[in-house]
Amino acid sequence: MTTFTATTIADVLDYAAGVLGLRPTRSLVVLPMQDNALGPVLRTDAPGADVPAQALADSIIENLSHALADGALLIGFDADRAVAEAVGRAMTERGLPVHETIHVTGNRYTSFHGAEGEWNPGQTAIGLETAYHRDERDEIPEPPTPAGMAAEPALTERARLVRADHAEAMTEVRDLWAAVLTGAEPSPAQVLTLRAAFSLYESRDRLHADTYGAGDGAGWEAIFTGDPAEPVAWGKVETAEAALRLLITHADTHEAAHLLALLAHIYWMQGRGTVAGRTADRACEADADNTFARLVSHLTNAGKLAPVARDRDRAWATNRPQ
Repeated sequence: MTTFTATTIADVLDYAAGVLGLRPTRSLVVLPMQDNALGPVLRTDAPGADVPAQALADSIIENLSHALADGALLIGFDADRAVAEAVGRAMTERGLPVHETIHVTGNRYTSFHGAEGEWNPGQTAIGLETAYHRDERDEIPEPPTPAGMAAEPALTERARLVRADHAEAMTEVRDLWAAVLTGAEPSPAQVLTLRAAFSLYESRDRLHADTYGAGDGAGWEAIFTGDPAEPVAWGKVETAEAALRLLITHADTHEAAHLLALLAHIYWMQGRGTVAGRTADRACEADADNTFARLVSHLTNAGKLAPVARDRDRAWATNRPQ
């Protein structure tokens, strides 16, 4: 895949026009994204209202299957706006999240996020280094080796949590995790407590639900189906992602499987199916009996997209922190 820096929408438009060698007219142009890169540009004639959006979305996704994309940008050059947005929604529903839809008419553009301006082909530089503000967080952390590294203290801590009064222990670890989600850096002793808590099923699920602000009422388990009842604070989720990656660097193999499975679930909730599947597979490699890792792996291999990722009003792609 090609890499370049999309600092402005004009950069994106220049990139598409440069690859195609022309200023497209009456076209839909799709730029697939995978990890830190943009893939091969796909152009099709802009459809009319009589062309089913779902059929065109299926054709686009099939043509991009070799690109291993986990998202896309969609540009409509002199295309019917309603039709282009319908195609974008259909692509997202079929597992290829459209992170931005850009409409170009004449030399004016507008985007789904409300940006607008003037585009003069060739006015900006292309062919730089990273794509669309994506970063190295998509790199999948390696489980620690050899198996059992640094296991003894965490096993002791896990035994302490199991022996302790359950309600008191849950209050302790939930308060600790809440502090981490605000950006507090855990001490070495707190890292041991979190490693232990995330490797116990009874506390793992509750802490993961807290990541999404699920609350204590009925139905908090809905986050595991990808359809949380409460609005997701995606900034906290991204903080949790970084914290899980930190814990993985300290974990033994058993603990790493749990942590990688949770990381894969976060990616799935964000609509990043490719990296979610690879991370879930890594968790399964660490522990083939980890049922949560196997579940996320099944969802991604089947092309199932989390309901929250299909809803633009709630999705990470349209609500992520800037």
